[in-house]
Amino acid sequence: MTSKLTLIRLAQSGDTAAHEKLLLMCNDFIIGASRKLCQKYFRNNYDADDIAQACRLKMLEKIGQFREESNINTWIYQIIKNAVLDLHKNGKRFVSLDEEVKMREDGKHEGEEMVIEYGAADMRQELVPELLDLKMAIVKLQPRQYRKIFFLRFLFSLSDKEIATIMGFKSPDVTKNAVYRIRRQLAAAMNS
Repeated sequence: MTSKLTLIRLAQSGDTAAHEKLLLMCNDFIIGASRKLCQKYFRNNYDADDIAQACRLKMLEKIGQFREESNINTWIYQIIKNAVLDLHKNGKRFVSLDEEVKMREDGKHEGEEMVIEYGAADMRQELVPELLDLKMAIVKLQPRQYRKIFFLRFLFSLSDKEIATIMGFKSPDVTKNAVYRIRRQLAAAMNS
């Protein structure tokens, strides 16, 4: 088995397979630390998955800045802590898609809609209903992991291989298949 230090050095040299293995080796720590800090600062774990995902992405982005002066877990913990503190400082919480649907069904946030800025008011009137329909179609994606795959692919523009690593799939082909099914579900929902 390859050590974390070896994987870090390989990842810093651009080895994507090493990135994947490193993320898999650190995944339990990332999830545990995210939950612990969310519980500490927010008294819930609602944001832990989002914080963990942000940490994984930051690790991929900043692995070149890791110095071997400290343990990788210390570096990861600091990334997570910074994400949680930023969230806490700004007073903003991530709202899970499930929560948002429940809030809308309960009527608690009726007046709140997505904030969309376009140049013309008439364009806004045309697009907002369609975007809200798309948003609700995304919320209803089944199985639930398709939502995460949707965001990783279409918002973060990650490759099939990167998504497979993050999601714990054994092959990028699983991601390709999921993306195909996501597109079909969304097309069906938008055409109904």
